[in-house]
Amino acid sequence: MSSALVSFLSFLCLNYFFVPPIFSFRVTDASDTVALISFLIAGLVITRLTSQVHEAAEAEELQRKEVTKLYTLSQQLLALEPAAMINADLLKPFRSEFDLRAVSVFDAATMQLYTEGDSLNRLPQFTRNAYISGRDLDDDFGGITVRLLRAGARTTGAIGFERLHKFELPADPLAAIAAILIQQRHAFERASRSAAATEAEMFRGAVLDASHTN
Repeated sequence: MSSALVSFLSFLCLNYFFVPPIFSFRVTDASDTVALISFLIAGLVITRLTSQVHEAAEAEELQRKEVTKLYTLSQQLLALEPAAMINADLLKPFRSEFDLRAVSVFDAATMQLYTEGDSLNRLPQFTRNAYISGRDLDDDFGGITVRLLRAGARTTGAIGFERLHKFELPADPLAAIAAILIQQRHAFERASRSAAATEAEMFRGAVLDASHTN
């Protein structure tokens, strides 16, 4: 808008100071009228093209920052121990990387709700309610964003963010990362229980063999 205003003011100055009669906005020659209109149209077109270039550059820079932050978050999560339990500690990288006020996750497998940070707008309740209702939530007034966690067609929980909107970052990539992380933790827990059961059965068999030998 400001660039278009500059173009219009330039048009008026050209008319007032350089087109006869000078120091007047009146134009007596038809060719001068055509020239002035052409100048105005050209100025507006150039202004519009310049604005589009600036907008594209800003969008590209924002996308670059988003990708960098998501990559850094993924690296932090990959550095965590696979045996780490699902709790508020797993949410710390989300909160620290994006400077969020709070992050909450509801794990449908255990029906547990975990929160990292101090929510001012009942983020834990919104996160649980989003899972129960089966719908994502965007509350711009309270700065609350909640996304369902999915594994294929199955809903595995929900994750909520407070004050994410200030980064203009879509919540869907963060929810996808959280869903993968929780699935990984559950898979590790199942594998650990299966390995423990196998070892226990082998130990029981060894004890029985020893008792029969005696």
